[in-house]
Order: sequence, then structure tokens, then C-alpha cells
Amino acid sequence: MKRWMVPAMAGVVVLLGTAGACDPPPPPGWVRPEVQDLTVSPTPVVPGEPFTLSATLVDDHQVAWIDVWFRSPTGRESRPCELPAFDSEGDPQTRVDVAVPCQLPEFALNGTWTVVMNVYDGETFTGHGAGAGQAVTTFEALGGSNDDEPPVVEAFTIDPASPIQGQPFTVTVRVSDDHLVTPSGYVVMNYSNTHLRRWDCESGPAEQLSPTQQEFVFTCPGVPELAAGPYNARFALSDVNGNSRPHTAAFDIVDP
Repeated sequence: MKRWMVPAMAGVVVLLGTAGACDPPPPPGWVRPEVQDLTVSPTPVVPGEPFTLSATLVDDHQVAWIDVWFRSPTGRESRPCELPAFDSEGDPQTRVDVAVPCQLPEFALNGTWTVVMNVYDGETFTGHGAGAGQAVTTFEALGGSNDDEPPVVEAFTIDPASPIQGQPFTVTVRVSDDHLVTPSGYVVMNYSNTHLRRWDCESGPAEQLSPTQQEFVFTCPGVPELAAGPYNARFALSDVNGNSRPHTAAFDIVDP
């Protein structure tokens, strides 16, 4: 048996794998590959320090490749492991032991994490996990961050306060958080009317006011056919742990 190094996480094994509704059927006699004995060590995992995800991969034809991803205590998905490349030359490998080195960021959340490993044999379509053998387990992270709160919107200013129908306007947003993404990460700014039509606003890079403060200036398009009346603006920003909560504000667009 060959042992490969890979990045990973730990726990209890559950075998899954569902082909998508539009996936072609597997070839006759096809057997789904398996992930056996998925474990994480050492535990608890300390964010910022390396740990290992170990498993045995089995298939009647060949072990072609794997995919590994994690879900944080707040549901954010990430891939903190470097996956192995399997030897495609010579005799097909039908049983492979893997030891995947992984490392969570120092700011990663404490609590229960989920790790998923998929193994593929290359014999059938692999879109949306089809054709994969899967194992799922959990582990505890300790010594990281307890920050599960989204960034705070300190100021939200629409200029002019009542935009003129058909003319662009700006929205300035100042946020604070102990773990902001630098440069800023996922950010959304748009506005909509009572018919739920939506228009996206654009911004340049955030201005870093301090280690815990950022300011955005968005330009929102003026739409000539929009009627004067009530509208809603929506802003959302995530921090390094994926914490996010939409901020909304009502305003009126007025006739010229």
C-alpha cells in the first residue's frame, strides 16, 4: 500500500453519495468507491497548528482522486488542506492510505467542525458529487476565536438623502469588526423597489480607517424608468470567519 500526504480533518465515518438528477447512469457493474476509517489527529484541533486527516480509500477499479472540505460551527465552508496527486502510471491503485496535512487559520472559530472527504474512481460522471464515495466526521477546535458576530454597521448614509428619479446616487457605509478581511472580502450593496426588482451598486476598494474599521463608497445607478416612491437599500459584508448579517435602510426616490 502507498501512503500519500494530504491536508485534512477528523472523526466519525458515514458513507454517502447521490448522483444528480441530470447525471448519466454509471457504467454496468459499477461499484461506488469507499472512504474508510476517516480520523483526525491530534484532537482537539488548535487553529494555527497542523493536524492530519487519515483515511483508507478503496475501489474495485482504481482510486483516482479525492476532495476534502470543512464546515465551520457557523456553516461557512472552506478547503484548508492540500490534496494529493495519485500515481496514474503503472498498476491501478485499488487501496490507498492517505495522511492529509491540514491547518486552520489562527482566527478560526472554536467549536464543532465538520469535515467531508469524497473519493472518485474516474469511471463515472463526478459533477455535484456524483460517482463519489463519501465519509463525514466531526472534530472540536480549541484555542482559536469565539467571534461569531457579524461586522457592525456604524454609519449608513445615502446622498442625496432622497435620490432624484433617473439620477445616480451614492451610499457611504462605515463598518467595524475585530476580524475584518483586508482587503475587504464578500460585500453586497443593492437597492430594490416594492416590486422586488433589484439594482446593484458598485464600489472601489474599501478605505481602511483603522485595524477594525472600513469605509465603502458605493455608486448606485439611476434608472430613468423608475417611478418615484419608496425603495430599500441592502448591504452585507462578511468577516474572516464568514459572519455576515444584512443591513437594510428605507429611502424615497423623488421626482425631478
